[in-house]
Amino acid sequence: MQYSTKIDRTTETLNDVATLVAHIEEDRVLAAILNKRLSHDDIVEYTLHLREKCSRQQREIESLRKFSKTFNKEFATNHNKCFSTAKRLFGVIRSNMSETLKLLKRFCPRVMGQPHVAEGEEQKASVIDHSMLSRAVPYSPVFFGMEGCDSCVKEFIDELLRFFKDVEEAVLMCEDVLQEESIIRKDTARCLRLYEQCCEDVIERSYEFIEYFGEEGFAKEDSMSAEMHKLPSLQDFVSGHFHMHNKNEFQIHVLHKAYSEGKANDLSDIETFLWPTDHTTAIRARVIVEHFDELNPRGRQVGNSGRYRLSGKHLAVFMKWCEVKDTKKEKYFVERYFNEAYHGVYDTIASSTLNTAKNKLLRDDTGEREIRDEIERIASKYCA
Repeated sequence: MQYSTKIDRTTETLNDVATLVAHIEEDRVLAAILNKRLSHDDIVEYTLHLREKCSRQQREIESLRKFSKTFNKEFATNHNKCFSTAKRLFGVIRSNMSETLKLLKRFCPRVMGQPHVAEGEEQKASVIDHSMLSRAVPYSPVFFGMEGCDSCVKEFIDELLRFFKDVEEAVLMCEDVLQEESIIRKDTARCLRLYEQCCEDVIERSYEFIEYFGEEGFAKEDSMSAEMHKLPSLQDFVSGHFHMHNKNEFQIHVLHKAYSEGKANDLSDIETFLWPTDHTTAIRARVIVEHFDELNPRGRQVGNSGRYRLSGKHLAVFMKWCEVKDTKKEKYFVERYFNEAYHGVYDTIASSTLNTAKNKLLRDDTGEREIRDEIERIASKYCA
């Protein structure tokens, strides 16, 4: 009989491998070694081979660990139209899986006879089902146990069990990723939160694209938006499209969506970047900037010119009120938004000055409440 190391890269195969490696025990391995009549040299060679594979195995497990921490936090993933999540996970642990299948084959029993033929093709048996290391195959425990074996046998078994323990860890991580993905697909509220968070992340990385392409670049509806508009609600869209689009499609979709909705609410490109999903705050902030001098935000005098700069503290409180927190957004907020929109009597300040004022505010928030109250007063007075 011939054995095949080919497997279907599916969730079911992951489950089969997890079950197999979880039940490999010392007695079973010892019985398999004796059944195969391995020589001392064979065992030493296999032990050295396993030790060599361990370093690659650990690197692969570390890659899988990083993958598992981020994969289900992304609404869009690449290659999902060509490969299922299970296939992608098999790709991440390909060395682990390849070596596992080779080891299983090495301990398959020798069976003489004609190969099984079906529909004109020779049918090979799966190593997962027929290896003597699999609990599906019965074995007889060795009477004298490990006490009667050479030290090289114990070393080999220790290395083998350590290897399969790491394989088990990798496969269980894969199963956790698949299980979490399935749970997210069924949780519309969680899908929606992921969708909105990933939209914000794309906007934060893409302001230069928004500014560069302008109205003509985002006027044409993208494919994801077209599919969204066919459904009755955003909730229906996100639950049905989680991990169904690649990252480029998602980025184009987010930019088109942000730009279109921003234009519908008469937002500028920089306002769309700062508040991609909170257009109410964008409109209220615009009003505050127009009436900013009503806050009496006088800062330091500019030399002997008789002019004064804006108070960094007032601007820091205003930025906090606007819920602008990301470092890159803070720089755009002061240099590309506020300084260009403000036309009051005071000189504007640089982002470094604002950053200094923000840090001071973290140490001492004296006066912050009063400034916030004045901001709210202006917003109530001028915002409909």
